[in-house]
Amino acid sequence: MDYVLFLAGWYPHDRDPYQGDFVQRHARSIALLEKTIVVFAVKSTQVKKITITKKVTGQLTEYICYYPKKKFGEKLFSNFYYLKVFKTLSKTIFQENGMPKIVQVNIAWKAGLWALYLSKKFNCPYVITENWTGYYPNDPNYLARYPLKFRVVKNIFRKALHFLPVTEDLAITCNRLFQINLPYTVVENAVDTQLFYAQKNSNHHIKIVHVSTMNEQKNINGLLDVLEKIAAERKDVELVLVGPCTDTIQERILHSAHLHPVTTITGNIPYPKVAEQVREADLLVLFSRYENLPCVILEALCAGIPVVATNVGGIREVIHEKNGLLVESEDKVALAAALHKLMHQLNTYNKNDLSAEAISKYSYSAIANKYQTAYQKILK
Repeated sequence: MDYVLFLAGWYPHDRDPYQGDFVQRHARSIALLEKTIVVFAVKSTQVKKITITKKVTGQLTEYICYYPKKKFGEKLFSNFYYLKVFKTLSKTIFQENGMPKIVQVNIAWKAGLWALYLSKKFNCPYVITENWTGYYPNDPNYLARYPLKFRVVKNIFRKALHFLPVTEDLAITCNRLFQINLPYTVVENAVDTQLFYAQKNSNHHIKIVHVSTMNEQKNINGLLDVLEKIAAERKDVELVLVGPCTDTIQERILHSAHLHPVTTITGNIPYPKVAEQVREADLLVLFSRYENLPCVILEALCAGIPVVATNVGGIREVIHEKNGLLVESEDKVALAAALHKLMHQLNTYNKNDLSAEAISKYSYSAIANKYQTAYQKILK
């Protein structure tokens, strides 16, 4: 029976329902057109032995495997359990379904180790999809700083049949980093358009939304510098921060005469609530230092709202003058100017047109078609 074996390096699970949710959206997209079996393993302090859960939804089967975390020799035991889980589960999957027509690795480390095993033992071809920013030098976890891990991931890439990155920039970056010439086809992140769609709003102020983890990568302090200045100059703005704000960030906003009256901090909220905040906004802003392709940008476009973001990673591949504005990283003067400009010309953006164009590119069905076309091309 033809099916895609989907090996996930990140994936939502009981301990963290949001980890790798964008990976799950890829799996759900593929399952619209192909039988898809997902395997994901994660260590847990809540189990004393390997525990496997199975969930079937239409053509999508998800195996989430929990293995115990040991107090002593944690790394050794972790790798042992990780490989043991896969060997056990792959045997069951193959007995029930036969061999997959293709193996898809989503996040090469560590899921690519499983793909290497299948490639060597059963001659299963595999492809790689990537979202990780660790291939960029600005990331503190830059792969090249870890020689052993670098060699392993390089070998995973060298043995792959094809690369399916979410941006062309990432494809070029990885090929340059590993000094290889792996053929690639860009397949962007998928958006749940049942949640992100255009809706009519009657905001009394211009509502600016920012959705992120609020960490160093997102340059939240630089963004607040700019927004504080804008709030001091204009009385028609409202700011919503969606994500885990630190005490330091909250204190800064609380003690700002300009930010405090106009800022709402939601903290971590369920995904449908995130979508609600985005749909109700007039524009999205990101001031990231480095990125690959933030899902929130695609989600904002599907909701029909324009975006102001930095010209880093693959963002330039989706943001253009018809759906937003780009500025250079760390350039606060340019960010302020771009926000003023976009707010001034908000009525020139047609929300329904923005939404329709984005949905045609990033909906589950659109991404499913891109994957199926890529599989057909690759397997020839």
